[in-house]
Amino acid sequence: AVLTLDDFGIDLIIHPEESTAVEVVALLRRAAATDIIDFCGGRVQLVGVRIDSDASVIGMKLQELAQRSPLPFRVMGIARGARTIVPDGNATIQANDQVFVIVATGQVGQVTYMLGKEGRRLQRCMILGGSNVGSRVAAGLSSRKRRDGGMEVKIVEADRDRAEHLAELLEGVLVIHGDPSDIDLLVREGLSEMDAVVALTEDEEANLVSCLMAKHLGVRKTIALLSKSAYIPISQSIGLDAAVSQKLAVSREVLRFLRGAHVQSVATIQGLDAEVLELIVEEDAPITAAPLMEQNLPRGMLIGAVVDENVEIATGQTRVRPGAKVIVFVTPDRVSDVETLFRADGRA
Repeated sequence: AVLTLDDFGIDLIIHPEESTAVEVVALLRRAAATDIIDFCGGRVQLVGVRIDSDASVIGMKLQELAQRSPLPFRVMGIARGARTIVPDGNATIQANDQVFVIVATGQVGQVTYMLGKEGRRLQRCMILGGSNVGSRVAAGLSSRKRRDGGMEVKIVEADRDRAEHLAELLEGVLVIHGDPSDIDLLVREGLSEMDAVVALTEDEEANLVSCLMAKHLGVRKTIALLSKSAYIPISQSIGLDAAVSQKLAVSREVLRFLRGAHVQSVATIQGLDAEVLELIVEEDAPITAAPLMEQNLPRGMLIGAVVDENVEIATGQTRVRPGAKVIVFVTPDRVSDVETLFRADGRA
């Protein structure tokens, strides 16, 4: 007989390398985004965008931004330096802000354009490090045809045996045997001609340096594997476009599993002191009592979307219905208060 997880007493299996690779591929397919997280079975996405110093939206209030755009969206949070802001309509956008927007899937490009980002697709990518994450990213990028989002991929790996294995495994990927931290080697192999560089070695300092050099040479998108929280402010100050973490991928899965049946998913984001929850609304839960504008919701939380048969980006007139899934942005000190709103018995 085929053994199942229950036979071993296992409730959940987590694959951090796969989760991290999927995140990297999504970020490369949406060049302007710093973060992309799916909710509600892929029907809603949270998109992170860093605001350029010359963006036309600088100084604009969020309510003005909403009035100018026909696109239904909601700014859920703003990372400004070390601060996490849960914004209202009077909050203004500043240069170098990292703005997190909830939007229906398929409208990410419109969001990034609205925030001043160009929409050109990335076509050439260099991956530094042929780990399990690196090989999965390479496979994900090279498996599609160019017109469907596929890319020309090079991968640099220090271990000769591993490089030879990757060369056999990855069809259509150029595998280079060499030190991924050797800048001279990377330049000779066309670093300055790349649209994107993804540094996925175990040496996080080298990942930062490689991405810094890539930015200096004009590479449009840089992504680094970083796990140490101390590196996040540094990565933002040097212009790193996105950071991914296997530890964070594991924590998301574990948090979702431990929170209970009414919590469908939990997302945490590097550099952001907040969580994004996907909650199922129980019958007679307090949140269903009245439209959102008539409720005394706790500070530090923001409801972004309500999803059942349709996707509704939340406004003050939105009325949350039992059985719907709701996306909530919340600071850590308010998580239990928020969960109480969605339970029939009013308990966390």
